[in-house]
Amino acid sequence: MKGTLVLAAMPAAMGAGLFAEGAQLDEWDEHTDAVASLVGLTKERLELSEQVAAAKYWSGQPIEDLEREAKVLHDVARRSAEIGLDPEIGTTYFRTQMEAGKRLQRRLHAMWRERPDSRPDFSPDLADELRPRLDRLTDEILLALKVIDRG
Repeated sequence: MKGTLVLAAMPAAMGAGLFAEGAQLDEWDEHTDAVASLVGLTKERLELSEQVAAAKYWSGQPIEDLEREAKVLHDVARRSAEIGLDPEIGTTYFRTQMEAGKRLQRRLHAMWRERPDSRPDFSPDLADELRPRLDRLTDEILLALKVIDRG
């Protein structure tokens, strides 16, 4: 399931213009490394969605928080501009990431309701533990997107 979600984010990256035409062959290795990094970071971010789902499940917080999502996308646009990445590329990628994360969280919540024995026995702290990790991944993903977009 997670692999499918990682692959689902790649067309959004392609649609956002991340794979520039006319890249020189000598830039290929750098782009290849950045794409591999992006896939790994995307997978890591989606894996954190499982812990986010657990935190929201046990706290009763809703999966969808449009106000928080808007804040994150605004921050992504700002951070993108700061590093010289087109903010539209950053926000498109992260909008897709957030949608994939919410789909995963919904599936997990449904499974935990149907099969209580499958529920996690822990509840990570969303604000103090998970969001700082997500912020670190956001910075790393934006840097990988910048390398890919340079073409």
